[in-house]
Amino acid sequence: EKGVKESIPKIDLLKKVTKQFILAHPSDLIGLVSFARVPRVLVPLTLDQETLLNQLEQIQVVKNSDEDG
Repeated sequence: EKGVKESIPKIDLLKKVTKQFILAHPSDLIGLVSFARVPRVLVPLTLDQETLLNQLEQIQVVKNSDEDG
């Protein structure tokens, strides 16, 4: 139907846009940090796009409310 937009979970949209950003900057050092209640460095600054993309795919929404912040 015309005018109906497909709904995409925010986490999937975040991953899609972040992947595009990573791939568009192959010569830039990029790091990956996740955060809810506390930040966690998943990938320190690197040129290794494969590692960045692999870690990006593993990010999940926090399910435990004690970890949410």
